[in-house]
Amino acid sequence: MKILKACKDDLLEILTLQKSAYQENAVRYNNSNIPPLLQTLDELKTEMEYKIFLKAVINDVIVGSVRACKKDDYVFIEKLIVHPDYQN
Repeated sequence: MKILKACKDDLLEILTLQKSAYQENAVRYNNSNIPPLLQTLDELKTEMEYKIFLKAVINDVIVGSVRACKKDDYVFIEKLIVHPDYQN
């Protein structure tokens, strides 16, 4: 597995992964209106302008991603997502 900085060309694959990873939560809570499932590609592009996106890659496929932002001397980790086949 490689951990790399994601680029704009990765965003569609990351968004697809995000929707797949959060589908379990939608089923668990009987609610498909959770923000990660409603996020659009344009919103993700905007988010990338001020956050760091990393991707976990196995055999040229993105199997995980995490976003982070820095504020003052702190780094905040956001939206850690893992493909359902690679969870646990």
